[in-house]
Amino acid sequence: MSRNLRPNALLVLAVFSLFSCKEKTQIDNRPKDQQSFISLVKEVRDSATAVPLTDPNRPVMIDQSVKRVKSYIFDTLKTQFTDWDARVLDNTKTDPNGTEVRITFGISIDNFNLEETGRYKSIVFKEWLSDAQAPLNEKLKGLNVGDHVKISGSFVIRDKRINVDPYNEKEFKLTKNIFANPEFRVDITDVAVVED
Repeated sequence: MSRNLRPNALLVLAVFSLFSCKEKTQIDNRPKDQQSFISLVKEVRDSATAVPLTDPNRPVMIDQSVKRVKSYIFDTLKTQFTDWDARVLDNTKTDPNGTEVRITFGISIDNFNLEETGRYKSIVFKEWLSDAQAPLNEKLKGLNVGDHVKISGSFVIRDKRINVDPYNEKEFKLTKNIFANPEFRVDITDVAVVED
């Protein structure tokens, strides 16, 4: 009888250990289009990371990845985003009078709950306050670094192109995975602080 109980006890102990080590399951409540965009950026980032810097095909692969992300922004998102979750990363005055302010928002790639430790490994959206009209301008000025926000707006298009910074032809093709921390210029049309 005791021989039959020993395997069962070991099985129960093993199952208990497995479940006690498992991380909490988190539900991603971000908008579906935001989740899809992040998945694409993550996919191309991981693909670029897997290609050695010395691989002669790396520049071609980076070019194709940039085109793929830009196509997604144009064709799927129609250059728009609504109520995307983000954190305020920076709020910088770029002139002595304080009239020119740049705000950057981070959208976490790997850790969707936007914990403080992971927010700098993110997709970055930049907004210049001089582009924003009242009352949006005042809302943006009232944001603090670290605020959890919902943002709506559009990707900035110049000459029918979306710039992915820091993307600088040869330099970044050979030395950096731009999708580890890609930056996009955006025009914010609405922002709301979310209580954590």
